[in-house]
Amino acid sequence: MDNWQIFDRIIHHPLVIGIILAIFSALLATFFRLKWGSDDKQIAKKAFKSIWISSKKLAYKDLSGRKEYSEKYPSTQNNLTNKVQEILNRSDSKNVLVISEAMAGKTYFTVNYLKKLEKTYVLIPNYDRFDELFEFIPKAPKNSKHKIILLDDIHTCIKTITRLASFIEQAIDEGYIIWANTISGSDFEIVRNNIPIKILSSFHDVSIPSSLNKDEALKIAQSEGIEKLPIYFDGNIGSIFYDITQVKERYNCLDGIGKLLLLVMKQLYLVGIYYPPTQILKSNLRKLLESYEPNISSETVNKKIDVLEKNGFLLKSKDPKSISFEEKYLRIVVEPDLRVKDFMKSISEIFPKNVATYTQAMQSATSYVEAEKIYKEMRNDNIHPHDRPFSVLIGKANDSDVGLTWLKEMDKLGIPPGDFIINALLRTAHGDIDKKERVVAELELRNIKVREKIINLLDASKINLDLYGYNNLMNLSGSYEKALEIFDGMKQNSISPDTFTYNILIKLSKDINKGLELFDEMIASNISPDVYTYGILISLSPNYCEGKKLHDKMKKEGIIPNATTYGTLMMLAKSYENAVDVFHEIKQNKIGLVASNYNVLIQLSADINKGLELFDEMIASNISPDVYTYGILISLSPNYYEGKKLHDKMKREGIIPNATTYGTLMMLAKSYETTLDIFNDMKLNKIIPDRVIYNTLIKLSDDLKTGMKLRQEMVASNILPDIFTFNILISVSKDYTKGRELLDEMRQLGCFPDIVTYDTLINLSNDFDIAIGLLFELINLKITPNVITYNSIISLSKNFERGYRLLEEMKRNKISPDIITYNTLIKLSNDLEKGKKLLNEMISSNILPDVFTYNILIYLSKNIKKGIELLEEMNNQKVEPDAVTYSTLIGLSVDFEHGMILFEEMKKRNIIPTTEIYGALINLSGDYKIGKQLFDEMIEKRIKPGVKTYGTLMNLTHDFKKAKKLFEEMKKNEIPLNVEIYGTLINLSGDYKIGKQLFDEMILNGIESDNEIYGTLMNLSHSFTKAKQLFGEMLSKNIPPKNAQYGILINLSDSYEKAKMYFNEMIKAGIEPNGKTYGALINASKNYKIGKQLLDEMIKKRIELNVVTYGTIMNLTHDFQQRKKLYDEMIEKEIKPNVHIYTMLIRSSKNIEIGRMFLREMLAKGIKPNTFTYNTVIWLYKYNYQEALAVMRYEMPIQQIKPDVRTYTQLMNISGNFNIAIDLLEEMCKKNIFPNEHTFRVLTALAGNDIDKQNKLKKLWNEKVS
Repeated sequence: MDNWQIFDRIIHHPLVIGIILAIFSALLATFFRLKWGSDDKQIAKKAFKSIWISSKKLAYKDLSGRKEYSEKYPSTQNNLTNKVQEILNRSDSKNVLVISEAMAGKTYFTVNYLKKLEKTYVLIPNYDRFDELFEFIPKAPKNSKHKIILLDDIHTCIKTITRLASFIEQAIDEGYIIWANTISGSDFEIVRNNIPIKILSSFHDVSIPSSLNKDEALKIAQSEGIEKLPIYFDGNIGSIFYDITQVKERYNCLDGIGKLLLLVMKQLYLVGIYYPPTQILKSNLRKLLESYEPNISSETVNKKIDVLEKNGFLLKSKDPKSISFEEKYLRIVVEPDLRVKDFMKSISEIFPKNVATYTQAMQSATSYVEAEKIYKEMRNDNIHPHDRPFSVLIGKANDSDVGLTWLKEMDKLGIPPGDFIINALLRTAHGDIDKKERVVAELELRNIKVREKIINLLDASKINLDLYGYNNLMNLSGSYEKALEIFDGMKQNSISPDTFTYNILIKLSKDINKGLELFDEMIASNISPDVYTYGILISLSPNYCEGKKLHDKMKKEGIIPNATTYGTLMMLAKSYENAVDVFHEIKQNKIGLVASNYNVLIQLSADINKGLELFDEMIASNISPDVYTYGILISLSPNYYEGKKLHDKMKREGIIPNATTYGTLMMLAKSYETTLDIFNDMKLNKIIPDRVIYNTLIKLSDDLKTGMKLRQEMVASNILPDIFTFNILISVSKDYTKGRELLDEMRQLGCFPDIVTYDTLINLSNDFDIAIGLLFELINLKITPNVITYNSIISLSKNFERGYRLLEEMKRNKISPDIITYNTLIKLSNDLEKGKKLLNEMISSNILPDVFTYNILIYLSKNIKKGIELLEEMNNQKVEPDAVTYSTLIGLSVDFEHGMILFEEMKKRNIIPTTEIYGALINLSGDYKIGKQLFDEMIEKRIKPGVKTYGTLMNLTHDFKKAKKLFEEMKKNEIPLNVEIYGTLINLSGDYKIGKQLFDEMILNGIESDNEIYGTLMNLSHSFTKAKQLFGEMLSKNIPPKNAQYGILINLSDSYEKAKMYFNEMIKAGIEPNGKTYGALINASKNYKIGKQLLDEMIKKRIELNVVTYGTIMNLTHDFQQRKKLYDEMIEKEIKPNVHIYTMLIRSSKNIEIGRMFLREMLAKGIKPNTFTYNTVIWLYKYNYQEALAVMRYEMPIQQIKPDVRTYTQLMNISGNFNIAIDLLEEMCKKNIFPNEHTFRVLTALAGNDIDKQNKLKKLWNEKVS
């Protein structure tokens, strides 16, 4: 067999054929992989700046294009490395969002951190043409530990990459890490408004603080060849290398064309005609430039561009067709006050207008008002918006109530609210639970299940929430309770909380006690608090001392307070001295004082002279005062003229007053006319009035008609009235009906009422039932009532029991009563004992009584001795009495001499006597002659007597002729006469005929009669017929009778049947009987059955029942079951029984066990038994003397209740023993409890026919009693 045959047999062997085919397939696969894989990379590279590069090769120019700094970590970033490392070491989401102020070093930190990572590869999208070229994400090297897609300045790429959100979601699904950087403030708002919350929740926030200290900053500067820090170094690393002062100087040196070029670039930037991050097409630049300078040559433009590059305003661009600008310089240095609205119209004539252009212009607007005007221009151009312009408007307004008005605008245009709108609305509620609930309610009206959306984020199918996702969700909830639910959910999913988690919970708690509980919990969980934890706790502290303890504790734990912490502590100080201590500590720690620190000190000084000293110190320390400094000084000014001087000075210094400054000056003016002058000055200085200014004007006008005109002007200026506007309008309306109309109108405009709205309406209502209706209405709207709400309603209740129930309701709702609450209730109690009980209650609640408290108590004492005791108590409590105190005491004095002693004491205290005090003395004198002398003394001291003083003196005359003489004197001195004066004269006349003549004169003089004077005439008539005639006349004059007038008719009746007849007539006349009317009828009935029927009638008519009503009916029966039924009914109606009720129950039970049960119950409820109660218990022991005696000996002393004559008399009777009874007689006499006739009868009965006992009793009685 030759060689060829052998070879032929080998190559045809099946195994050899298989090997050849395998080699061929491998070669073919390698060919295609090299050919098409290369193409794949080329396709991918077009959408990215480069295919995956090692992080070791990452350069600063790959991101910002600016100078690459040396790789030194400032201290402000040291703690960030550990945080980022923790994120990258996680098993779930590892996405990073670095947030900082402009030039705080976010890109610097990103580059330096990533370059230190091993086996890390980075992919950077090409923002310019990403949408056009992106097809897929290229595969990362197999040996990579971290595969990071880097989105520097993510806020700039949102405009060009419309698919950004879906790209990020795809990248996360494919296992890549997203590292994004953005600037805090409005740029971060762009991110939040354009990236769905589901995606944002998967990012871990890393905030770079702007607190690089000067020593470390100087080291960094010197390492870069910079000898000293710039004057405007602001704690940001970027401000070391970019001195804004120098840039401003270079800008001022530019000629007109150079400045115009930068102005044109800024205009293009503000309306979004640029390519992110910082490129503008030269062709677009020329288009707009030619509208300003039509004849400018290309050569001149190119030369100016070179100059701008040399001065740092422009950056070198790789693309010859575009210019790259320095964003921060464009914002801060070039025409910083430039407003989009000023050039929007002219620029829109050159470039095509669309929703995107207008949206960007709105985003660039410096205020909500400006953004709103741009939106209106867009609508005038017939450009139909989508939801993005509305998310910008809601974000700019930063007020959920305003946001809801835009939601209604979206409804009109048929634009459904998407996630961006929902997120923006929830965000602008700022954690306010009431506002958040209103937002949720409005969205759910549109079939958007917001609560479900929030919860559904937990179950997001593509992105599982990790720790930081849960943290974001908790923050979004805006509610402590909801955040706790989410917190429990994350623990159930085995996700451990971190410091940020607890910081969110502490902040949302809004309560220092809850905050400290959470703090202890995080310590117990080995979670270290940070500077922000302590900062939040300090802000929640009730006072400076508590805040200072936390401040000292954080320093002891090695946590260095930052500028924010110190600022919070200074604000918490609330006293100048404490704030100065913090101020000195800031100096010692070399943190660097700023204007705001001085502003706090000036404000807390509360003294214009001290404020001006601090102002001079600021200037000497090279710290420039700002608009707020001047604003505070103006607010401290003693009057408008001094404030105006400061206002003029700030303008001379080149500090432009803002709307707040003008508003402060308006409040100093205190006159509507002067305020109008200030308002016109604002307009001349082109300061746009805001809502606060208009609201101040409306308030000072104190007139609804003027207020409504100002409101129309607001609307014409595109300033929507807010809740404060409507609240002020309701207040100046001074009328409940008009106020209610304004409430309806504000609701129609999408402006939701708050607690101030309802508090104002309650005060305007002047009616308890209406007020209660308003209370239910506001609670149904989930508006939380406050202490003012309850104080107003308690005052309107005009009933202690109702008022006290409202106090208990306040406490149940955790609304702390204040001094006004208790003063009102003390006044309503109309009883000194109740008043004192309330006084003790308020003191135990750390509410100190004031002069008004004691004045009411003195009035209620109705006894000069008790009144003087209260005056002494006032002195002990260091509460200074006033004229009202002495006026009341003089009124209580038992005699004129004592009143004069008080009068002299008052003068020694330098309290000027008032008309009321002289009136009280005149009344106390009880003698017309003395009263007339005091009256003359008043006139001599130029204290003008009023109509009430004349009325008092007239009453003292007890003589119609003398009273008539005073009456004529009043006419001569032009003292206005009133119905009360005529009523006094009519009463003194004692004659129906004379009284009727005076009554007719009163009517002739235009003084309207009232039901009381008719009542006086009715009483003078002594005739049911005449009284009935006068009653009819009163009705004919449309003077509504009250229960009192019907009471006169009822009193003139001679039977219960007649009383009932007039009672029915009163009801028929539409006058609802009150509790007193029914009480009188019940008492007149003398019959339990009739009384119960009347009670049922009261219940049916919803007339308020009280303990007195039930007590009256109980008195009509002695049957225990009937009384017990009434008692059960009281308990069911939450009417608190009193000692009288329990005593009647105990007595009618006739059973010691049942009686004891009721006694225990009343003690448990804090109802103190009285002597009569225990006498009743003793009476139940009528067959057991020892038990009865034990009640007096042991139980009564425990309750500090003294026995009386009835106690001893009952015990004598129960003992059945003459000798024991005699011992009890001697005991009671020693205690100055004197026996009465009933005692004598009991003793006589016990002595029986025993002569010795009878003699002993007579002797003892004569010795002890007589």
